[in-house]
Amino acid sequence: MTIPAEPTVVADSTIAAYLSKGFFQLAYVTNNFEAAQVYFKEKMGVNKFMILKDIAFDNQLYMGKPSDARINVALAGVGNIHIELIQPISGANPYSSFLDKEFTLKLHHVGLKVDDWQEVERDLKSANREFAYSGNLGEAFIFGYLNMVEELGHFIEFIWAGPEGQKVLDQVTSGNY
Repeated sequence: MTIPAEPTVVADSTIAAYLSKGFFQLAYVTNNFEAAQVYFKEKMGVNKFMILKDIAFDNQLYMGKPSDARINVALAGVGNIHIELIQPISGANPYSSFLDKEFTLKLHHVGLKVDDWQEVERDLKSANREFAYSGNLGEAFIFGYLNMVEELGHFIEFIWAGPEGQKVLDQVTSGNY
């Protein structure tokens, strides 16, 4: 791991500033979707998951190139924190490199909810940074992963939610799904 001499800056804001405003999610990648859910239920006390299978986001870019990645996702609310379990299915993606041949469950990213997507894009551009992976789900969500694997061991996801996306996030938080 390389420790940078200066704080990682996204324009005039540090990553810590974004964390303090919108941290809401811990996301794990797995190669056994069902076993990961069982682990979180039996060992971590998570009651239930919202299951979304075979998702393909719109306008996906991975490492600057179009991607047709497909994933399974399980979401759970634990207080105000969301747990996300991700199993890559196919396509170029930022998840598969985290996986081993044996059962794997690894922290992949922390999620930061943002209110102004254009501000995040401006901040990244002015800091000469870009997302390693990005896309959207209709008008419900826009997301982008900042690669902090070398520094922190994981990505940081910035996510904007439109009204329909916010309803989903609220359902996960409340457990009403």
